[in-house]
Formats: sequence, C-alpha cells, structure tokens
Amino acid sequence: MDDKNHLKIIANPFRLNKTTIKYNINKNKDNLLYEYLENKYKDIYIHHTIFYNIIESIDCIIIDHISNSVINDIIETICNKFDKTLNET
Repeated sequence: MDDKNHLKIIANPFRLNKTTIKYNINKNKDNLLYEYLENKYKDIYIHHTIFYNIIESIDCIIIDHISNSVINDIIETICNKFDKTLNET
C-alpha cells in the first residue's frame, strides 16, 4: 500500500473493516445493541471503547433502578406495617 491509502484510513475511521468489530461483539453476545447503534447512527463510526462505555452505562442504570425499587419496596412494607400497628391500638 502506498502512503495515500494509509492516510485515508487514518482520516476516515469509518472505512475500517467492521467485520473484526462484529466478530468480537458476537463473542460477547452484545450484537443486538451494536446493530441497533449501527442502524441508528449510520454516519458515525462507533469505536469499541465507546460501545463498551454504553454497555457499562446501561448496567449502572439497571443496577440503580433495581436498588431504588428494592428500597422503595422495603419502605412501603415498613410503612404498611406501621399503619397496621397504629390502627390496631
């Protein structure tokens, strides 16, 4: 390859071969998310670090949601038991 082809690849990472990225993502079973992002943002090259940052963000959001749900359930249960105790006396 001559230098001009190398400069084109550096200047436009969208020209990089996506099969290697898809292969690595298939191994991690995150292909549906990658396909969704690829279809939604067709003109944007999504680097693998960005992709894994998105997965990490989703995981954090899910953990926060589960934690809040459990805490709310505990608080609701405590309030219901306190209300029952007050009503019995």
